[in-house]
Amino acid sequence: MLKRLVLFCLLLVSTIGFSEAGIVSGNIEFGGSGAGFVIILESSLLDADTVNPEDIPFASFFTAGPYEIEHTFSDLLGYFAVAGMPAGGFVPFPGDPAGQYPDNPFHTSGGNASGINIPLDTICTISGIITWSGNYDDVFINVYDAYPMILALVGMGDGGLELEETIDIDGPDFEILVTSGPKKLVAFLDENANETLDLYEIRDTARSTLSDIFFAGGGAAFDDVTMDLDVSGVREIDLLPTTNAICAYPNPFNAATTIAYTVDRPGQVMITIYDLRGCQIDILRDNFHNAGSFSVRWEGRDSAGRSLAHGIYLCKMSTSNQEKVSRLLYLK
Repeated sequence: MLKRLVLFCLLLVSTIGFSEAGIVSGNIEFGGSGAGFVIILESSLLDADTVNPEDIPFASFFTAGPYEIEHTFSDLLGYFAVAGMPAGGFVPFPGDPAGQYPDNPFHTSGGNASGINIPLDTICTISGIITWSGNYDDVFINVYDAYPMILALVGMGDGGLELEETIDIDGPDFEILVTSGPKKLVAFLDENANETLDLYEIRDTARSTLSDIFFAGGGAAFDDVTMDLDVSGVREIDLLPTTNAICAYPNPFNAATTIAYTVDRPGQVMITIYDLRGCQIDILRDNFHNAGSFSVRWEGRDSAGRSLAHGIYLCKMSTSNQEKVSRLLYLK
């Protein structure tokens, strides 16, 4: 009996496939030139609290053209191939050339997959339907940049979703243009007419096979996005900031960094840069903010526009109820 069970298990394993060393290969399609990268993602990675960067198959390339990634791939899993070409620093900003393999997710055979071609672009069209029984004058879509969330998974910051734009919808069918990069979309009913997603308002998140992330850019034109504002249980308060937070990406940086921050309640917000001696370098923001997610770009300069020496700087966010500080490493 035991022998039969062992034989059955061996037969089952041979049928469903092994994790095998293999190669994923293809071409990067882009009209210009520049340094960039390709990464292969398995959707369950984005459900984890942290990810070891060594578990993410990665390849760098220096011009558009052929690439190869050698890694241990499982024929059982679906993989997502994405690429980016940062205009400055180590991580693409929204709007830098980026894209994904159009037929994501793909599967390997014997650990190998070829022809995984990735076109790059700086914008993407997303269209779909929002179901709602009331007036669409009060319906909006929040477009969130998910780069800070992905960077946090591999230990490069503590950012979450960053609100990129809020778009007014005038009917059930929508079509929007978004900048390239990983996005999350949330439709919401603006019950208090402030054009902001507040804690108590009804909302629904657009679903995708990659942990609800749409990697916008070349090769991606999503036309089947659906969101339903009549479904119970769609008040997903986890999308809203519950405490003030601040992080920067890329960090370290050598040209510019984006400082992303969340505010948990309306009020005055000040974003200030200091050196390690505590001397004030520049004030990047000092104005009233509603609760939500925001960002500001810093290029390693003081308030007079002079370029600073490389080194460690401190970015402090001050609000009426909290102060948060993030270290910035400026490389030249």
